[in-house]
Amino acid sequence: MKVSMFSWRLWFVVAALMAIAAVVAAGFTRSHLLAEVERDAAQREAAEERIARRVQSLIGDDFNQVAERLAQENKDAEKSRNALLADIRAGVRRLYVPIRLPDTGSAAVAGGDQREARAELTGEAAAVLVGITDDGDAGIRALNGCVAAYNKVRARLQEMGAQ
Repeated sequence: MKVSMFSWRLWFVVAALMAIAAVVAAGFTRSHLLAEVERDAAQREAAEERIARRVQSLIGDDFNQVAERLAQENKDAEKSRNALLADIRAGVRRLYVPIRLPDTGSAAVAGGDQREARAELTGEAAAVLVGITDDGDAGIRALNGCVAAYNKVRARLQEMGAQ
């Protein structure tokens, strides 16, 4: 079987064109697959970013609720403190402290026997005492707000993890 020069060249051209087509097809398929992988990664990243923004928004809302409640509690406490101080200054309410009075007999004092009594605080001393207790109460309210915020965020994150 004799192959003519023309048919040999024709087969060579056809084989070359098929090789080129295979390379182009492989490159196109590879490029297409890479583009698909990159698109999927971008979509996942965008979805994760949306979830993160949503979680951040929800946590921010939780913090705002705790802060509003704390502000209201502080406002209520201030009203209560001001009413108490006004009553003390007006003489409507009085604050007393317990004291011990020695007995009048010298033997009782030497033995350590004492009677209990109470003494009324002056308006200024009562105001100072009310201020000290109010500062302590404010600290407790602030710490309770921190605990409430922590618990809300923890619950929110657990809720998000369960989804």
